[in-house]
Amino acid sequence: MKRRISILSYTASGNALGRAWVFAELLRRDFDVELVVAARPTDAVWAPLRDQTSAERRWFVRTWPGFHWQASRIASELVTGDLVIAVKPRVHTFGLALAAKRVRPRPVLLDIDDWEVGFHSPWLDALRAPVSWVSVASNLHTRWYFERTAAADAITVSSSYLQQHFGGVWLPHARPGDDVGAASVARSARPLVMFVGTPRPHKGLQDLCAAFQLVRAPEAQLRIVGARGDATLERFAARDPRISLEASVPLQEMPKLLATAWVVAIPQRDEALSRAQLPAKLMDAMALGKAVVATDVGDMPHWLSGDCGVVVPARDPPALAGAIEALIADPERLERLGRRARQRFHELGSYEAVRPRLLGLVDDLLAGRAPARSEPAFAAQVDEVQSLTPELSANDHSA
Repeated sequence: MKRRISILSYTASGNALGRAWVFAELLRRDFDVELVVAARPTDAVWAPLRDQTSAERRWFVRTWPGFHWQASRIASELVTGDLVIAVKPRVHTFGLALAAKRVRPRPVLLDIDDWEVGFHSPWLDALRAPVSWVSVASNLHTRWYFERTAAADAITVSSSYLQQHFGGVWLPHARPGDDVGAASVARSARPLVMFVGTPRPHKGLQDLCAAFQLVRAPEAQLRIVGARGDATLERFAARDPRISLEASVPLQEMPKLLATAWVVAIPQRDEALSRAQLPAKLMDAMALGKAVVATDVGDMPHWLSGDCGVVVPARDPPALAGAIEALIADPERLERLGRRARQRFHELGSYEAVRPRLLGLVDDLLAGRAPARSEPAFAAQVDEVQSLTPELSANDHSA
């Protein structure tokens, strides 16, 4: 009989559900997995996963003010795993995981894939503190649990920035190998630059739009998927008919959508939020063998080193425009970058590469063995991969 693992997500509506989903997909072959999600009955499921949450192992929990006072009861009813994985140090996840451990002793694995406290002002949080503590949605709970990550039995992180702060085992936003359906989709006839994701300020979409207006290829297009309704970006689109803003698409449609792109742009700004993140769409693009233009923020230069992509300075629209123009004008380089990106992905970011790392950690925890609190930095692991595949280390292109 398979042992059970409970994976906790604090939301059904946001992309944090995607990180929990990756853990479930990596573990479901070897374990009985349940996904426990804090959500109201009226909450819409995150669009990319909306059509995939009907499986029996996907469970939903209603939240309400004072949830932290009810955590032990909720844990005893719904968190049944022999190991609990809390995605993000939040009250609905890490708080509930620690409550479950008090109800029945079992290991807790805390996953940190973002600098959560960076999304909110500490001054506003302090101002609201006398009242906001009562609500489960208070940012103060997140700050509290961020200071108590050592209470976890093990930690996984998605970036070097987070590893420097918390230690733990590096676990990227893994993806399956090549999508057979997407592999048969032809690249767009017109040069197509694409961004896919949530339009947050630190993601640099204004920089991307400003850069694209400098691209001197009248037939080129920029599609920003997931940003329909963003007022600031709509002003850019109104000035340049080559720019289109589109709604999010289901996760199963993402590979075929990205397959039509010539270039995938990831123009992160150099902020704490960006340095802590590993953009999931970087993994999607590399898995499909797409040429990527990204900024020199966080781990992206390491992922794209060795001619696996093009790296430009952050907040530099002319440099971004120049990199896009150069790739559009050089189809052979587009293909070469894509091939090398796909190889790098298979070596470091595919399910096949990441699953053994996670399974080893889970096996240690379930066996009562203390796992290492940290491991070699991600950059060192990239260097090791490049030393084993020297053809990737030549001709590193940065614009």
